Amino acid sequence: APDIVSIQVGTEGTGVAGGIRVFLAQDLMDPVVLGLFSVRHRLSGAGAWSGPVTCSVADASVFVPGYSWGNNVDIQAWATSSHGIPGAYTDVVTITVTDSVPVVVALMGAEYPVIF
Repeated sequence: APDIVSIQVGTEGTGVAGGIRVFLAQDLMDPVVLGLFSVRHRLSGAGAWSGPVTCSVADASVFVPGYSWGNNVDIQAWATSSHGIPGAYTDVVTITVTDSVPVVVALMGAEYPVIF
């Protein structure tokens, strides 16, 4: 699974009200050559996921659309190899959309609620 390096939210972090930008990196212990990062998202606790939103490994960030200030959003990412084989999912990270500074997620545990 890739590493979620940070998540920026709201107009201060993304330039868009309700915006979410997820920054990703390859796990340094993963020997696979990656081609894409993908992120799925949903209102926290909802059954169905939306997305995925995808970027190249070189771009390393995706913009997640469709949320408003105050929404709690579940984020989960995975990488796809350069040969098109999807890898494991990251743990689910839950964030709250507000206008705030970026959050460094790599230091948090699985499903740790990020509240601003």
